[in-house]
Amino acid sequence: MWRYILKRLVMMIFVVLGVAIVIFSIMYFIPGNPAQIILGSNASEEAIQELYVSMGLDQPYLTQLGTFLSDTFLHFDLGTSYQSKIAVATEIAERFPRTLIIAACSLIVTTAVGIPLGIVAATHQGKWQDNVAMLISMLGLSLPGFWLALMLVNWLSVGLGIKAPIPEWGALLNEGKDYFTMYPHLLIFPGLAIGLLSLATCLMGDGLRDAMDPRLKK
Repeated sequence: MWRYILKRLVMMIFVVLGVAIVIFSIMYFIPGNPAQIILGSNASEEAIQELYVSMGLDQPYLTQLGTFLSDTFLHFDLGTSYQSKIAVATEIAERFPRTLIIAACSLIVTTAVGIPLGIVAATHQGKWQDNVAMLISMLGLSLPGFWLALMLVNWLSVGLGIKAPIPEWGALLNEGKDYFTMYPHLLIFPGLAIGLLSLATCLMGDGLRDAMDPRLKK
């Protein structure tokens, strides 16, 4: 067992490195000047060129890739956000507790609903309970994620009378943090949306149903 876990951990290292290299390469070769994007269209050519050089963007591809991998995986330096001027690691650490709560809510919903749904479907093969369970799974699978999220926001705003953040990128970044700080219990809603969509994939429902099917064990 421990050998299997160790093997998976070693494979995970190579997967993370591979993904990092692919993402960096895509960002490197796509058109556009990051320095100009950061400073805006009204910035002077001198300011853009100065930032371009200070960021090391004038270096060859392999040099930039090596610097990126070294800073990220050896020094754990994720850089500084050009919007908030705060270290990216600090930003992640500040938002991680809310992400953890959302993931926990999603896991609770998926487990609390998916396991009973799979057991009912498995113990009532071909009966109406099985059909209802599969209908719920297929219905959830057919719901667009953005529509489900909008319906939960509508329930949040209209049903509970709490104003949600303005659906604009800057407003979500700036207001979202204060929003969930003031109403931490509302983190249940995004967790519920993710949990229902995870349930809809039938990983906990139909998968458990098939695992408990005696006909598949022969």
